[in-house]
Amino acid sequence: MFTPIPVEVLAYEPEVVGLDLLHKTKFTKLRHVEPIPDLARVSEGTAKLEMMLDAVIQVTHLNLSCGVVLSCAVM
Repeated sequence: MFTPIPVEVLAYEPEVVGLDLLHKTKFTKLRHVEPIPDLARVSEGTAKLEMMLDAVIQVTHLNLSCGVVLSCAVM
């Protein structure tokens, strides 16, 4: 049995860019990708953020339609 351990990974921007490129090669048959320009990276990041927000909205609507009440504390 494994015990989950909370981990925080810190990385500088160049390291993140390199890891993103490596991650993209995992799903391509050619195992070859080119670095993308800054505007394309912004577009790609925006698309990922939009997908995550859509998932949050979907879960929120589902919870509200089932009558789940979420309590919020104002600080």
